[in-house]
Amino acid sequence: MKTKKRQIIIVLTGIIFCAYIFLLVTISKNQNPYCVIISSDKTQYEVVKSQIKEVEYNIPVYIKNKANRELSSIKNFYLSYHLYDEKKKLIQFDNVRTEIPAVFSTDKKLVDLKVEVPLKKGHYFLEPDIVNEGVTWFSEQGNKNEMIEFVIK
Repeated sequence: MKTKKRQIIIVLTGIIFCAYIFLLVTISKNQNPYCVIISSDKTQYEVVKSQIKEVEYNIPVYIKNKANRELSSIKNFYLSYHLYDEKKKLIQFDNVRTEIPAVFSTDKKLVDLKVEVPLKKGHYFLEPDIVNEGVTWFSEQGNKNEMIEFVIK
């Protein structure tokens, strides 16, 4: 009797383990490899051009990795942005790259987004984005992030 119960327990354990593995594989296949949330504590940054000495300005942003892979510059992933005018018309798609430290799946890290200060005064919008260099931009794969207003005075 004990042997039969032991066999049933072993078979049930095997079935549960196989179902668990199947579930893990199914979930990981359905997870979007381009799902990353880039956010900032502020929605607007003002820059007085005469007060800055460099052409680059840093905006602190959080990268929350919801993809099923590690993001880092070592693995050819970089933080960048798309530049829009005050009417949110695209001015420049491809901009300066910012190196990303290792951001593992489900991690959230603070990174300073390098922004080249536009030459003309005015209102601009930046859409932060991740680029897998030589492969694709995450926004081209359906990942969208909130725009950050950037005012040059």
